[in-house]
Amino acid sequence: MEVLRSSSTGLMDRAEFEKAVTGRGVDANTFSVFTTCSPILDHPALNVWCLRGHATSPRRRRTLTYGWDEDGNLRLAVGLANVNQPVIGIPASIARYVAGRQFRAKAQEGTTAGDITVAETGASWGYGPYLRRRRAEPGDVLTLRFDLVSEDVTLLLDDGALIDETG
Repeated sequence: MEVLRSSSTGLMDRAEFEKAVTGRGVDANTFSVFTTCSPILDHPALNVWCLRGHATSPRRRRTLTYGWDEDGNLRLAVGLANVNQPVIGIPASIARYVAGRQFRAKAQEGTTAGDITVAETGASWGYGPYLRRRRAEPGDVLTLRFDLVSEDVTLLLDDGALIDETG
């Protein structure tokens, strides 16, 4: 409880949660049992944990803007809370275009940045290595530009100044 209460959002991904709990002396196997069957933990989205009754939505809260770019790419900008192993929820209104797919990630300058997986639920992951290389910090803005034809996603990390105000 203390670990989740100390989180600024009250939400943690599994790796971050496990590191914090085992860092306080809890055995990794015990952590696994607690996350499998606990009366106080909730699992509101893939790879996201919180205390039962926590009102924050892991998807809505971080989405800043989304829509179609002039070149036909699907754009999503999110504020980052967890930069180590983030799970980003794709808003339901655009998830149907990317759900159940895997995209080759690249940085804005064209360098490869791994693979991004989007589950059928709209939860997506694979951003951690890119964010660590870029030294991302909580509060930074990650913009994703999905090319649905080539199955590439371009990642751009900034302070939010590049977000189109028209949404």
